Amino acid sequence: MNRAMSSTSDEHLKALINLSHAIASDIFLDDILKLVAFSVARATSMDICSLWLVDKAGGGRLKLAAAHAAGPDKAADKILAMGEKIALCAIDEKRPVIVKDISKDRRFGEGGPAGRPAIVSMASVPIPGDKDRPIGAINCFSRKAAHLSQKDIDLVASLAWQASKIIKEAERMVRASIIKIELESLKKIDRAQKIIMDKKKLADNMALQWIQQRSADTCTSLHEVAEAILLANDCEL
Repeated sequence: MNRAMSSTSDEHLKALINLSHAIASDIFLDDILKLVAFSVARATSMDICSLWLVDKAGGGRLKLAAAHAAGPDKAADKILAMGEKIALCAIDEKRPVIVKDISKDRRFGEGGPAGRPAIVSMASVPIPGDKDRPIGAINCFSRKAAHLSQKDIDLVASLAWQASKIIKEAERMVRASIIKIELESLKKIDRAQKIIMDKKKLADNMALQWIQQRSADTCTSLHEVAEAILLANDCEL
C-alpha cells in the first residue's frame, strides 16, 4: 500500500471513530451533524460538504442541517443551494448520485457554468430512514474533476447511516422528554384538583371544571393554574 492510499484509509478510519465517540457522548445533535459534514469533507478530500434533511413540517422540502468548507469560501452559500436539487434526486432515487461535470448537467440550469461558483463535480449520498424513503442526503463538492472511488462512496454511506442513527435517537429522546413533561403536568393537575375538591367541597369533575374555567379566565395553561394552586396550598401549611 502506498503512502497516499494509507493516508486516505487513516482518514476514513478516523472519521468513523470520531463519529462513534460523538454518538456515545452528550454532544448536541447540531454539533454531531456538523462533525458528520467535517468528517466527510476531510476523509474524501472534497472542498465543501453539506448535510440536508427532509423537513417533515415543511411539506417534504429540504433544509440545510450542517455544512463544512475546507477554507474560507465567499461562494459557499451559492454552492450549497446548487446542490439541493441533486440531494432531492438522491433521496427520490434512493441511491448515490455522482455529477462529474456540473457544466454539462441540466439540473444546475442552462447556459453553462457562467456566473456560477467554480465547482466542477459533486456527489450526493442519501441518508437512510426507517421506511423506504431516505430522511436526507450528504452532498460533497469539488473544485476539480474529482473522482470519488467506491471506497469514498462507501465511507460517505457509512457516515450517512451513522447520521441516520443519531437523528432517530434524537427524535426518540425528544418524544420521551415530551411524554415525561406531559405526565408530570397531569400529576400536578390531579393534585391541584384534589386540593380544590377538599377546599371547595366539590366533586372531582366539578373541581376539574373549576380549574379549566380559571385557566380560561386568566389566559394561562392548566399546568400553570395547577402550579399556582399547589404553591398557594404549600404557603398555607
